[in-house]
Amino acid sequence: MFPLKAGETLVAIGDSITQDGRYLDGLRTFHATRWPRLRVRFVNAGVGGNTAQDVLGRFPIDVAPLKPAVALLMLGMNDAGGEYDPRDSAETRDAFRAAKVAAYRARLAQLAGMLDGLGTRLIWASPTPYDEEVALPVPARRGWNRTLAEMAKAMGDFAAKRGETFIDLHAAMDGLQNGQRERDPAFTLCGNDRVHPQGLGHAVMARLLLAGLDVPPRVASIEIDAGAPGSSRWEGGRLSSLKRTPRGLRFRWRSDALPWIGDGEATQAARALTHPLPEWNGAPLAVTGLAPGSHRLVSDGETIYRADAETWARGVDLARIPAAPDAARSERVRDLSRRRTELEGLLGVVRYARESLRRAGIDPADADLACGHLVKTHAWLAPNVIRVFAHRGRQRELRDEIGFLERALYREARPAWQAMELVQEG
Repeated sequence: MFPLKAGETLVAIGDSITQDGRYLDGLRTFHATRWPRLRVRFVNAGVGGNTAQDVLGRFPIDVAPLKPAVALLMLGMNDAGGEYDPRDSAETRDAFRAAKVAAYRARLAQLAGMLDGLGTRLIWASPTPYDEEVALPVPARRGWNRTLAEMAKAMGDFAAKRGETFIDLHAAMDGLQNGQRERDPAFTLCGNDRVHPQGLGHAVMARLLLAGLDVPPRVASIEIDAGAPGSSRWEGGRLSSLKRTPRGLRFRWRSDALPWIGDGEATQAARALTHPLPEWNGAPLAVTGLAPGSHRLVSDGETIYRADAETWARGVDLARIPAAPDAARSERVRDLSRRRTELEGLLGVVRYARESLRRAGIDPADADLACGHLVKTHAWLAPNVIRVFAHRGRQRELRDEIGFLERALYREARPAWQAMELVQEG
């Protein structure tokens, strides 16, 4: 499924966890840095509180006009929600759960049919877990997570029958939580409300989705024999002008891709998990035949790394060197994408507000009535969001700015030549 084809649009369909946007931001930056020549669009169509039934209702407005080539569906948290009365018999609770799962399965089939009508390829992602076990001020709703597990199975079975990609976020995140909790009983991937993943949770989700999409494991690799430069090998880029110098080697390198730089703190936390997830980010440079001692790597006139000859022979991962030009450019790509996600978040709240009005039977075109209703019933909506909702011109401005950021993101991600040199020190 990855990479997308040039010009294609992927639409993420979901609830508040998708509306948050951070896991989708991770997928967007990965695609832009790994395949920078393939300009594609990632559009967030998540709305807080949505069930599969809600998505069916807004499909003609939020999904169909985008004509997505690919849809990523992650639904179920709200379909599974609800209290399970502990006074009920096991049979009653099981019947309640079975009815929810059956309705969920039927609505997924309806959604699949609507997307089939658009010629859309589907990626199915299960709902994330509801954390019933961690100690939090918010009381746990028993039974919710089991229903989510059964919905995840129903989605997986349905995707398998259709021969489509299914990624079980629920089972994977539950397993990671349980493993990490052996070391830290307070650990959760599901946020302080037991439902909504925060930075680390979204970083984990992005990595699990990439794992399920079978993306290439490395950015590039270079192997140089200083004693026989003509035997050098590389992949994922182009090496040229390789020459020996009195104190080392000089060459030019252009990678076809950039390393993927995720959210800083969340990425570090993801690396510290008991069972860390792959990063698909290696760019090893291995140089054998160097004289003993320390050698520094110079890129475009700046020293970016130092290591001894033995370390260079084993290989140094350029993707892990923050001062490397490609890593710095990737950080700028990440920052542009993050700003894009923030602006798209405003439009996401507009979608949420419109859904609220639809349920209340209020015409969004009646700006005064609509805004009055939102002020009374959704006090948490920031005043600037309500102004955005009321003025369609501002919505167009936001979309234009999002488009500008997307173009800037791809310009920044373009491959560029680097003049590199290994210089013996001392």
